[in-house]
Amino acid sequence: MSRRAGISGALATLLLFTFTVTALGCIRSRDYTFNVTGFVTTEDGTPLPGAEVTIEVYGSVYAAITPVRTEHVQTNQDGIFMFMYISHQRGVKYTLTVRKQGYDPQTATGNAPPDGQHNICLKRATRSENGGLEVRAMTAQRDRYVGFPRILRVNLRCRR
Repeated sequence: MSRRAGISGALATLLLFTFTVTALGCIRSRDYTFNVTGFVTTEDGTPLPGAEVTIEVYGSVYAAITPVRTEHVQTNQDGIFMFMYISHQRGVKYTLTVRKQGYDPQTATGNAPPDGQHNICLKRATRSENGGLEVRAMTAQRDRYVGFPRILRVNLRCRR
């Protein structure tokens, strides 16, 4: 009897295990495409190639199996950028920041999916990033007593 009870217990465990695996396999998760694309132009509508576009994602978004939080791309020669990922959720929030030297940065927000499409216009910078100072020339010479370079002359020009 004890051998028969042992076989029955093992069979019951096997059936329970099989049922559990089958039930878990039936639970379906839905995957969504997370596409954020756009077009970056200047004020006159000219496409702006080489602008850096940064996306910050506030939810579960994946590049294959790697979680995505912050990614950077550059616009192509036509000013187009694209982020393509997958998500298990709809409506994941994100923030886009677009930067290019000589232009003021722009920020846009959205939710995806549905797909986010952005047309971003960058305006010429009114001031340079260093407060209007531009280093024109710098001359350095090694100090023979200390061994460290010492700056002999710095020419600064204020741009407005």
